[in-house]
Amino acid sequence: MGVLIPIISKKENSKAFIEKAIEGQKSAFLLAIMATGAVAKNFGFATSEIGHENELIEEIKKTLKEKGIAFDDALEWGDTTSTIINFAKLKKIKKVALVKQENKYFKDLVKELKENGFEVEIFSEEPKKA
Repeated sequence: MGVLIPIISKKENSKAFIEKAIEGQKSAFLLAIMATGAVAKNFGFATSEIGHENELIEEIKKTLKEKGIAFDDALEWGDTTSTIINFAKLKKIKKVALVKQENKYFKDLVKELKENGFEVEIFSEEPKKA
């Protein structure tokens, strides 16, 4: 499958982000993660936010359908970083697209993804290869 889009910043439903993330891809995998513990406040979604996360995913699916991109999605519970890495490996995905965040958890995630051999694209105003 083409690109993994973890839903962790609450901004992944931006049409501009989706268009950049799927550029050159035939398919996308949306991964919603319900983070546990204190990390959930700053990175990802807490269990009380499941409704909001589902709304974001539905908006993203609509954009992907409009663009003719095949997609699949999943909702998982647990540690954000290990869940992203394990799903990418399981689905044999090499590229992970992320909305840039300014926090330690995000920096650690990018580092772990790179160390595990994934291509990481970070999008803010302009797409940047990590």
